[in-house]
Amino acid sequence: RQQAEFISTASHEMRTPVASIEGYPGLALNPNTATIDEKARDFIQKAHESAQHLGRLFQDLLDVSKADDGRISNNPSVVDVVAFVGDIVEGLRPKADEKQLRLFYKPTAEAGSGGIDRAISPVFYSNVDNDHLREVISNLVENAIKYTPSGDVVVDVNGDEEHVTISIKDSGIGIPREDMPHLFQKFYRVDNTATREIGGTGLGLYLSRRLAEIMEGRVWAESEFKKGSTFYLEIPRMSREEAKHALEVAAETPPEAEQPPLPVEAAAGTAEAAAMSPLQPQPAPAPVATPTVPAPPAQPIATPQPQPVAQAQPPRQNIPLTSIEQNPQAYTVPTTQNRAPSIQVPVRTPGEQNKA
Repeated sequence: RQQAEFISTASHEMRTPVASIEGYPGLALNPNTATIDEKARDFIQKAHESAQHLGRLFQDLLDVSKADDGRISNNPSVVDVVAFVGDIVEGLRPKADEKQLRLFYKPTAEAGSGGIDRAISPVFYSNVDNDHLREVISNLVENAIKYTPSGDVVVDVNGDEEHVTISIKDSGIGIPREDMPHLFQKFYRVDNTATREIGGTGLGLYLSRRLAEIMEGRVWAESEFKKGSTFYLEIPRMSREEAKHALEVAAETPPEAEQPPLPVEAAAGTAEAAAMSPLQPQPAPAPVATPTVPAPPAQPIATPQPQPVAQAQPPRQNIPLTSIEQNPQAYTVPTTQNRAPSIQVPVRTPGEQNKA
């Protein structure tokens, strides 16, 4: 746990200076912001590529640490796999054009182009996290472009009633047989003369395997050294009826469709009413109040007390005992309006009380 926390914190903190190191060489290479000679441009270009590689390394370390300790979120949603993968392939086409590679997406490729026959395939739906799916497909296609010096990269989508399978086939350098069992391990890279000139972190395939497992799928590869490789990603398939129903429910449900919270007074009253059992004694009803005045809080049940003095009476005054002793007839007890007229009650002095 401490190791995962250290890798996560270090990767997160180092991304900020690396972003600056990557940004300033980019400004120097831009002819609109700087003027440099060709020799300096070559040096800065190499530094810029190394900074980009370092930034990807920190990002991969951060993602791997999240995957190892279970902090990667999983928010599945319905996706049309054919259209989704097609958008990813089109976004990576400029990288293939830079290496003069032919990148084909079989579901939308023109018939006969590059020897690729276009077949009519059904619509494949899946309920997976779109970000995870995008990251895995992007990583596999980028690897195919990276490890293919010349030739073709073909992406296809197939499936059966339960699964959708995305395949990425290249005509690159291939993978030796002895390296295949370790291909999806953390920090593992194929070490030969063909791969030493190609940069990599050894984390891309490991992260792809972990993300595929989070999506309840799997990833594997088939390869022959110096004859190319084919990587497969298999994810659960969703039927057309289930996908249609899920999309309709998602469209009808507004985001954060939650009930508004009750006012404090209403919430407290509701909680008290729910906790009150019919067999328990009920508190006395609160006095009727006007709608604009909130009801006073419920008072705990108490033993019966003598009738209190009406609120309309003036506040009680403390009368000295000496005044009562001198004139006991002058003080009377007030009564309510519904009773008989007030009756004068003599007040006993302390001496009389002792005699009683």
